[in-house]
Amino acid sequence: MSIRQTGNYFPIIILGIVCDNAPDNRNLWKTLGISFEDTENIISSFPHPITNQNVWIFADFPHLIKLLRNNLIDNGFTLQNGEKLNSSHLRQLIQLDKAELKICHKLTEKHLTCKNQERMRVAKAFELFSHTNAVAMKTFLPHKSNVANFIELINDSSDILNSRFPNSNANIYKTPYGQHYEKQTAKLKELYEAIRFLKIGKRKKLYPFQKGFLLTINSTIKLWSEMRENYPQFKFLLTARLNQDHLENFFSLIRGFGGFNQNPSPTETITRIKAIALSQNLKHSEYLSVKDEDFGTGTNSFNTFLLNIDSETENVQGT
Repeated sequence: MSIRQTGNYFPIIILGIVCDNAPDNRNLWKTLGISFEDTENIISSFPHPITNQNVWIFADFPHLIKLLRNNLIDNGFTLQNGEKLNSSHLRQLIQLDKAELKICHKLTEKHLTCKNQERMRVAKAFELFSHTNAVAMKTFLPHKSNVANFIELINDSSDILNSRFPNSNANIYKTPYGQHYEKQTAKLKELYEAIRFLKIGKRKKLYPFQKGFLLTINSTIKLWSEMRENYPQFKFLLTARLNQDHLENFFSLIRGFGGFNQNPSPTETITRIKAIALSQNLKHSEYLSVKDEDFGTGTNSFNTFLLNIDSETENVQGT
């Protein structure tokens, strides 16, 4: 789309929008025609009002992982094959893995007792669904191999849906989406079915965050399919740019800049943004909900979010 309403020319092509799973955002999805009536074939895009091009909707993926972790701890899961997964199985791993050289070194009791602010930390949610925990479960609880496969599926799919760097990697799921298109897409479709049939606690219907997973997976696959056809200069998709990490860290900077006042007024927010823009060598607070290796200093975060346009257009090999 080219925006001319202000008299200026901005060559902006809108391919998608991202937001979290808040009720207001879900109402917006419904207004835009997003539909989950047929979960096998959901509608996850709406036509642009000017160009009629598809605009794909994404639910913030790190936020979805946190909600998946929270529901595992609070309610437990029943997988598609009927097997159960809850926090007690993971506590068994902690008890069984007491050797000096641990297999599941990323799993501690803190991962299973997240409360209050700890529930906002993304890193612990990703660590819970890690490859090492899946290997440990296959080793110590071999009768739970299907549960271990589910944890491994979350791990691999998280790598696909959170790719950040264009360099190649021995693990095909850590490479940008599109570099191993068939295998990566097959893994995402496997996750789609696992989430679609996942039962949480005693609830019979899908939770909103489960629909968020379906939305993000469907939009990722179909967005890249369209880009391959319409923009052949792009060779891959850095899926981490389809979430809200940059925005979340920018908000954390604004909140942290005022000391104990973490709920600034609009006027105070503008003042803090100006101060951040003029400051150097700011560092993120250790209490950030998102740990993002892309960021570095706070000033870099601000520049990445608001000013880093040239670097995006220079890299025509990927987006």
